[in-house]
Amino acid sequence: NNKRTMKPFDQSSMIRASGIAALMAIRGWKRKSLTPSGAIAAWVVGFLSISCGLRGFLLLLFYLVGTKATRYKSQLKSNLDQSAADSSCRGPSQVLACSVFGIIFQLAHVYHYGEEHSIDFSKSPHAS
Repeated sequence: NNKRTMKPFDQSSMIRASGIAALMAIRGWKRKSLTPSGAIAAWVVGFLSISCGLRGFLLLLFYLVGTKATRYKSQLKSNLDQSAADSSCRGPSQVLACSVFGIIFQLAHVYHYGEEHSIDFSKSPHAS
């Protein structure tokens, strides 16, 4: 059984999570989609999420799609509403508002179930 997994909060998971979260937080700050304190909050969220296991990488997809959606037709939005231009830079409260429940549920899942495992539906058809 050669399936690759990440053990929650082991040394390699935390190193990987720290680096990826730092890259994404710096990217958001440099692109002016995060304030400096928003970038710190994003790092904490990214670190915790990715440290929980492979499913934490879904957070990266959510972040990238959300950033593209915010930027989509941003010039048109700012012409129609000046507050739309001002709201594109997110602070810690906005970062946490979008992620705090996801992080709580991820941490609870890791606490109760530990490492992620594949589900073999032929052996356990009701596993979902």
